[in-house]
Amino acid sequence: MKSIHFHVICLMTLLLISAQGIAQVKVNILLNNGENKEFSIPENGRIYFDEENLLIDELNENPVTILRTQIRNLTFPSTGTDNATLKTEQKGLNIYPNPARDLIQITNTVDQKLSLILFSTDGQTLLSGEYNANENIDISFLPKGFYLAKIDNNTVKLIKL
Repeated sequence: MKSIHFHVICLMTLLLISAQGIAQVKVNILLNNGENKEFSIPENGRIYFDEENLLIDELNENPVTILRTQIRNLTFPSTGTDNATLKTEQKGLNIYPNPARDLIQITNTVDQKLSLILFSTDGQTLLSGEYNANENIDISFLPKGFYLAKIDNNTVKLIKL
């Protein structure tokens, strides 16, 4: 099940990045042995999964292959000062309950309005708005499945039951 979650989160993050119109995507991969690998993928390059491997095609002759179980963390640094880091939980900022049925709330250590954009696995925007921390947000219209919630500059996985 962890493998499926990992693949879905990677796919949705890549869809989010491609939806922002970035001509080149930078990818940092932290391996379990502590080694950090950096890649620059051009607009017509690809990053994808094939069975148990992550393949990165920078339009060289051969794509780079990394065994999925060797990956500790994927980071997609932006051109600004923030990073889009692929994690299932952000410190102090999250969605509760998760998994959820009908209502969710954004939990935050600071009481402020937060921007929420909810994406499907194919990158389609399903919900967008400004919400206060702990405000009820109706997701009853969504079918069961995996979603990505972009809360300000953080991305959180959401499971709808």
